[in-house]
Amino acid sequence: MVEDVQKALELQDLELRVAVGDLGDPQTYRRLKVDDAALVVSNVDDMMNTNIAFTIREISQTVPITANADLDDSVDILELAGSTHVFQFTKMLGQSLARRVLGTTARANVIGKIESLLIAEAPAMRTPLVGKTLLQTKLRETIGINVVGIWERGRFIIPTAQTTINPTSVLLLAGSTDQFSAYDEKFGGDEAESRFFKIHSEMRKIKAS
Repeated sequence: MVEDVQKALELQDLELRVAVGDLGDPQTYRRLKVDDAALVVSNVDDMMNTNIAFTIREISQTVPITANADLDDSVDILELAGSTHVFQFTKMLGQSLARRVLGTTARANVIGKIESLLIAEAPAMRTPLVGKTLLQTKLRETIGINVVGIWERGRFIIPTAQTTINPTSVLLLAGSTDQFSAYDEKFGGDEAESRFFKIHSEMRKIKAS
């Protein structure tokens, strides 16, 4: 849904289904039969997202509305306006990128929780996992942790037992608190970092000689 006809034509050229209308007009949503929608996603600025939520709630009290909030203070306002779910997509993107910044540790970063089950991301670089297949790592057998996915240069992969872990791989792990503690102790501590710098130090000595 856009208000500008030219923008609508550009989106249509990309083979997207587009409607043109006033985002703040209840008649726009009535013509679209918003009360029959499975979900409404509102992703403009915070003020317009709030207006959209209020407008839709005049027509339907049940249709789920997902809205984006740029500011922290807008989250509560959007929920009061009738939004079912409010996300801060820019903030989430920044946090996701921050987790992927190469630091001095390969420790697992917890990103979610389902009751007692934790979901975490862990960079494989500088760990003994690099170059091995998931079967060879024996993470499930030795630690109890499960690799449920792998990020590879921004692309998400559903791994198999024969998937090879690369230096650029970021592992998506599932396990308990104790299991992640065991993982960090084995792969994420200073030992892995010291080994990395020791290898590079030896390589520099060899080149110098």
